[in-house]
Amino acid sequence: MKDNTQPWINDLRSGDARALARAISTVENRAAGWSDLLKALFPFSGKARIIGLTGAPGAGKSTLVDQLAKHYRKENQTVGIIAVDPTSPYTGGAILGDRIRMTDHYGDPGIYIRSMATRGSLGGLTRATADAATVLDASGRDLIMIETVGVGQDEVDIVRLADVTIVILVPGMGDDVQTIKAGIMEIADIFVINKSDHEGAERIEREIRALQSLATRTLATGSDNWMPPIVKTVASEGVGTQELAEAIVAYEAYLKKENLAFKKNVEDWQERLVEMLRDAMLEEARAQMETEGASLERYAAEIAAHKRDPYSLVEEIVRGLERHPLSATPLPAKRQRELRQREQIRDEIIRDEIIEIVNRETRAWDTKDVELLISVFHPDMAWPWPRTAQSHDPMDWVMIMGRYDRERWQRDWQQLFDTHTLIHNRRQIQKIEISEHGDGAFAVVDVDTLWRDANGQDFLWKGRACKVYSRIGNEWKMTMHTGLLEY
Repeated sequence: MKDNTQPWINDLRSGDARALARAISTVENRAAGWSDLLKALFPFSGKARIIGLTGAPGAGKSTLVDQLAKHYRKENQTVGIIAVDPTSPYTGGAILGDRIRMTDHYGDPGIYIRSMATRGSLGGLTRATADAATVLDASGRDLIMIETVGVGQDEVDIVRLADVTIVILVPGMGDDVQTIKAGIMEIADIFVINKSDHEGAERIEREIRALQSLATRTLATGSDNWMPPIVKTVASEGVGTQELAEAIVAYEAYLKKENLAFKKNVEDWQERLVEMLRDAMLEEARAQMETEGASLERYAAEIAAHKRDPYSLVEEIVRGLERHPLSATPLPAKRQRELRQREQIRDEIIRDEIIEIVNRETRAWDTKDVELLISVFHPDMAWPWPRTAQSHDPMDWVMIMGRYDRERWQRDWQQLFDTHTLIHNRRQIQKIEISEHGDGAFAVVDVDTLWRDANGQDFLWKGRACKVYSRIGNEWKMTMHTGLLEY
């Protein structure tokens, strides 16, 4: 493990959200060092409870996760949420991001929310979801909730990752029980009928009970004699959340009583090891083909033209892997491919980190937290300010704040907070630009912040700002802020 990794892990273990975000980005994007990072974190994992929630699109999964998160935070439990979203066909990222979900938890350090893209995964769970859960677990979260993308029978792979799997049904969307394929019915530890105040909820409950009466649930571990309860909720109003939390506790107690938890864990790891081996062998096979100047596309064309048979080809590739085992020095072609991908992956990680520091500054204004605000600035921070929002010519700018001075800036901001009420604070990132070497970046942010003093006098910060950042060690600091201009 690289020398600079241990401080990173220490920060992550101490609850640093930036270190956590960077770690998850690293494992999700398979950036350099991702495997070493997981090896170092794995000994700290295995303590968090993992709850999986799955169901058809529109069933209210996000709303239910939001309500459960509120419940567990009231119990002073820390929560990690992974929302597995569809992949954008344009960017390869998650279409629904954590920044437009669950806004009630914005600013709560006890909740960490992360969206991950499926990137073509057929099971509704991205390949890296399990690794992200390991990172969250190792960071000390008490509970992790994983919300899947809702694609029907393919969701069954969540059962390998979650300790408790909740299947969410909803009336009026054509997903009555007869139309739900057997796979997703078998994985449910708990059924939830959300939007239970709608017509058709009673019919769905009757159909579930009818199916349950016909057979005993059988899992990979054999029959566990558990009868999944049916919980009715109206997640948008918080109805049924307490009952669902109690059902989760009941199932966990049952697993412990019957000594089934460890047995299930062993079965799950068998499946995951097969997947990990398959992924590693496929990656090595592709690298080997590139070294030999071949490609899957060329081989496929030869097979389609019946110039060679696929069975002999596979045997040939396997023999090549035996000559270049996984434990050997990485193949040159593989290193070259990693170098080509490194800049793109690095920029994805940096972009997440810049978004986090912008959000941290926004949170500081929202909560009037001077210490949090001061933590954003670099000691060489400068703050040139236009006289008006129309002063586009820097000849008309001034240096009201001057160079960063912790004591003076802290006093000035605290005075603002003590004498003014924040009416609204809206900030939207329009662009993030990253330097070629990854050591600098700037964010273009639209700001609309309204303050009101004790006499009812308003003053408005409104316009577009350029916030410039430099990497200092393992974190980013703001080095310049251009002030607000209208465009």
